[in-house]
Amino acid sequence: MKHVFILFGIFSFGLANASGRDVVVSAAVSLRDLFTELKLEFEKENSEYNLRFNFAGSGTLRSQIEAGAPVDLFVSASQKDVEILGREGFVVGSTPKIVGSNALVLVAKKESSLILFNLKSLAEVKFEKMAIGNPLTVPAGRYAKESLESFDLYPKIESRLVFSEHVRQAVDYLRRGEVELAIVYKTDALKFSKDLKIIFEIPSSYHKRIEYPMALVKGSRRQKFYSLWTTFLEMKKTKEIIKKHGLGS
Repeated sequence: MKHVFILFGIFSFGLANASGRDVVVSAAVSLRDLFTELKLEFEKENSEYNLRFNFAGSGTLRSQIEAGAPVDLFVSASQKDVEILGREGFVVGSTPKIVGSNALVLVAKKESSLILFNLKSLAEVKFEKMAIGNPLTVPAGRYAKESLESFDLYPKIESRLVFSEHVRQAVDYLRRGEVELAIVYKTDALKFSKDLKIIFEIPSSYHKRIEYPMALVKGSRRQKFYSLWTTFLEMKKTKEIIKKHGLGS
């Protein structure tokens, strides 16, 4: 766990100059673009707050909170990490708010000549490397592993898998040509559609539902913010922004 504490130290250092207006939000990296836009909209009407984001893989963020990182709000890419924090007493409430949902897709570079029709095709098509998130710490990786296991593919292709620390890193591996394929969130594939193409969407029946639960971290003094933020997420204009970024609500 040494790397977690190094990250925690860097994270704490970055917050050393936090002001009384700051609200620290640790969120899954796949929410970066959405939350950057939502921050601007929220602060227009709530100028007493300044949202400061810490984006990383959900497992890494959970470990930071467990280590005592000064976080107000945690938004994960899976229920698992929030449930674990709930059992450990790190978050408030037993039913987290769901910010949105996502889908899983298999992607390749635009110029790729690989032809696949479904996950079963991975056993037949020749490829050197495929990137997925690390299943131990990255929700997208866990969903990918679940999907591959549905067809007993995981043990057959595990030696050709390249694990990333978060889903955007898997995208970067593909864009740089270090792998030929990647399993990522649909939102990430759409963001980089100039470079990547979606080969197919993986049916949700092959993995757990991809949702983004949100919870207030115990000890935070931002209960008023949490109420305002929750109401803000329910507004029509906010839901339109969420939808624009490819996330269901």
